[in-house]
Amino acid sequence: KNFEKIKKKNIIFINKRDFQEVTNKINFINSVNVKKIYPDKIIVTIIEDMPIGVYLNDNGSKDLLLENNKIIKNYIYTEDILPTISGEGAQNKFYKFYLTLKKTSLNLKSIKKFYYYDINRWDILLKDEKLIKLPVRNYEESILKFLQIYEESSFKKFKIFDFRIRDELIVR
Repeated sequence: KNFEKIKKKNIIFINKRDFQEVTNKINFINSVNVKKIYPDKIIVTIIEDMPIGVYLNDNGSKDLLLENNKIIKNYIYTEDILPTISGEGAQNKFYKFYLTLKKTSLNLKSIKKFYYYDINRWDILLKDEKLIKLPVRNYEESILKFLQIYEESSFKKFKIFDFRIRDELIVR
C-alpha cells in the first residue's frame, strides 16, 4: 500500500529517496538499498530491525524494543515469543545489557523475563523457571559461570542462582 505512489513512476525517475520516504514511516526498517536493472526492473533490499523484547509500562501499555535500540511506543503485542522487560528505567538500560548478553552463549530464546532494579541490577527468569540474580558489576562473568553449571546434574534441582555477592553463588 505504501509503495503505490512509486509503482506508477517511470524507472528512470525513481531514486533511493523515493523508497526512503516510504520506509522511514515504518519503524521496523533499518535500511533500504535500491538497484535499478534497466529497462524494467528494480531490486529493493530492505534490512529490518529485529524485535528483542517487550517493555511493560506501569500504565499497562507495551513498548516493543528493537535490536538497534529503537523503541516502538504503545505497541499491541499479543504473542508470547519475546521476553518481557520490566522495572523502572529498564527501557533505557536494556540495550546495553542486551549487547552484553549477546557476547555470551546464553540462548536468548530461553529467556522469559528481564527485571531491572534501579540500582543498575538485573534478574533473568528463564522459560524453565530458573531465576538468575545478577550483580551490579561484572554480570557478564556471572552469566558465564551460570552457563558452566546450568547443565550439571547437581544443579538441576535448584531454581534460584544468586550471584549478587562477589565471588559467591547462592542456590535455592
